[in-house]
Amino acid sequence: MTKTLTTSRLILRSLEVSDAEFIMWLVNMPDWIRFIGERNVKNTADSEAYINNILEKPDLTYWVIDLKENKIPIGIVTFVKRENLEYHDIGFALLSEYEKNGYAYEAAEKVMDEMSQNPLNKIILATTLGNNHKSISLLEKLGLKYSYTVPEENKELLIFSSQKRTNLK
Repeated sequence: MTKTLTTSRLILRSLEVSDAEFIMWLVNMPDWIRFIGERNVKNTADSEAYINNILEKPDLTYWVIDLKENKIPIGIVTFVKRENLEYHDIGFALLSEYEKNGYAYEAAEKVMDEMSQNPLNKIILATTLGNNHKSISLLEKLGLKYSYTVPEENKELLIFSSQKRTNLK
């Protein structure tokens, strides 16, 4: 069970199967598909299976970002230990109508603050495509710095780090 986190405007709570309809909308947004990838979630049953797959993996932590004032889910923040990276990776996505309000920054900053309390998370990474300028801007605002690039399938992922080091690979 993921610890619930709060900010002045947001509640970050554990992803649940009951979030299936919200997740279906989120993963089918054009920017999600363009920058994160197609998840083949076409209906509620697909979405429930997608969520159950996430919940079964101990190295995946997903918080749903709810607006505090009305409990509407608007996005997610993730903290994932990927096999090909030495440290945990933070990620975020918002429904497009809630972008440009500082919510992603507020949520990601809270998760980074919380996770960095654990000595095992002295370094936090983030990955993004080179053409995802909104993500790169937010990562830099969070204090992460470009560290290196890794090839993945037919693209290159930029790796940002909370600690600038050339030997992170």
